Amino acid sequence: MIWGDDAIKFIEILEQRVRDKSKSNLFVICLNPVKLGCQLIELIERLASRYTFIWIRVAEIRAKIIEILKKYMLEVDTHQEMKFLLLQKDLDYKDAL
Repeated sequence: MIWGDDAIKFIEILEQRVRDKSKSNLFVICLNPVKLGCQLIELIERLASRYTFIWIRVAEIRAKIIEILKKYMLEVDTHQEMKFLLLQKDLDYKDAL
């Protein structure tokens, strides 16, 4: 079970990794940044619904993730590549959409 202090620590670490401009940024080391971004947004919103005191930080992180994903999606060259990224399934057979 996650407690409030653990939620804050998780959000702090995630925020650092998302804002990091080096190779330790989560989106740099990921094979499917679109999928990762969607899953991170889903996760932090669930966390914020449980711990409302982190909602503002979650909104800021979500905005940063969306900003990163927009830049990435503008660089995708072909519609086949975009389709692959958006329709790739995870272990629960969920896609990014």
